[in-house]
Amino acid sequence: NINTYNVSVIQFPHVFYVAAETRIVNGTDAKEGEFPYAVSLRRNSSHTCGGTILNEKFILTAAHCVCDNAKPYDNSLFSIQYDMIEIEKAPTNTVNVKKINCHKFSSEKLIYDAAVLELEKSIPKGLWAPVKLSRKFVTDQTQKGTIIGWGRIHHGGPISKTLQKMEVEIYDDKTCGKNLTTNTTFALVPLLEEPVTFSVNNRAGRNQREWVGSRSRYGLEECLGSVGCAQQRSNYTKPCGDSGTALVVDGVQVGIASFITEACGTANKQHPNVYSRISTYYKWIAEVAGL
Repeated sequence: NINTYNVSVIQFPHVFYVAAETRIVNGTDAKEGEFPYAVSLRRNSSHTCGGTILNEKFILTAAHCVCDNAKPYDNSLFSIQYDMIEIEKAPTNTVNVKKINCHKFSSEKLIYDAAVLELEKSIPKGLWAPVKLSRKFVTDQTQKGTIIGWGRIHHGGPISKTLQKMEVEIYDDKTCGKNLTTNTTFALVPLLEEPVTFSVNNRAGRNQREWVGSRSRYGLEECLGSVGCAQQRSNYTKPCGDSGTALVVDGVQVGIASFITEACGTANKQHPNVYSRISTYYKWIAEVAGL
């Protein structure tokens, strides 16, 4: 059975929303070297989430992929695959995880969904490069961004073997805030794990400055903000398993893929995806990873 919680949106000061269908349906294949910081987080040698390279010893991902609230899972279960766009069954370019650093993640409040992984050894020099992180993400005007990931292409379907990308157009805070409905259901969905869903009771206007909305070039309207909104294009669905991957604006990571709306394969204007806001966690990330 899936556990359900009632959560008020005023408990989301550290996240912003992206439409569920942007993880990632009808995206395009990424090119070699286009996102050199992207990694596949593997649990028992199988892809479960995504992540980004902070430096040769540390990886950024979503806390719900590797933490039970603020308590880390057994680090021996996890490794990362780097310097690639194709997910392989038995890759050679992997490094085991030595330590999992969870932020103050709460699965009930859906906040602080960020984790930093320390690796057993440094990633060898190669084509990879560290990600640039946002220290301040201003959303007072329209701007473009890119989302990436390997998640499932539809409910119960296979994951994409090739890293996918999709461009989005980001709205201002106020536009998105007007469109969030009440009693929205969300789910934490790393691959291989049972989703946990949450109902959100909207109290519009309390934290409107945190809101962000976006609209992709494919006609998908989505939300990126502390609270948000989404509208799917006809016949579009959303995949699962992109948790921990990056939302990028002008080559800088501004968000970590956190939780999706309802079940894989459903999305609409009232049902957004949620990304953790990098600027909120930057100081903590920098301290843990020695940036």
